[in-house]
Amino acid sequence: MTESIPKKKTTLGKNASQKAPSSDVARAIIDMLPDITEERFHLRLSSDDGGRLFEAVIERNEFGEEPEFETRIDPYFMGWRVVMLIVPHGYIETFYCDEDMNKLL
Repeated sequence: MTESIPKKKTTLGKNASQKAPSSDVARAIIDMLPDITEERFHLRLSSDDGGRLFEAVIERNEFGEEPEFETRIDPYFMGWRVVMLIVPHGYIETFYCDEDMNKLL
């Protein structure tokens, strides 16, 4: 007699079934970022081995100092993973286009 092996339950990420529409999440994050940092920022939709996620890209100041955050975005915001990336001053102007961020909305 063979025992049945229970199937492993797989998920696509924390609260994957409760994800808000990406445009709603983008709008909410873009509205929050000016309260979180005074430095330049960019939001982009990205993916990794864990699936799709939002990256909040935030620049260091012109002296290379990392911004101090009084608050942070929840890493699982509205059902989406959110990562905050700290990049060198001038990085966003060099590598990102503001129009790309507008496409998220």
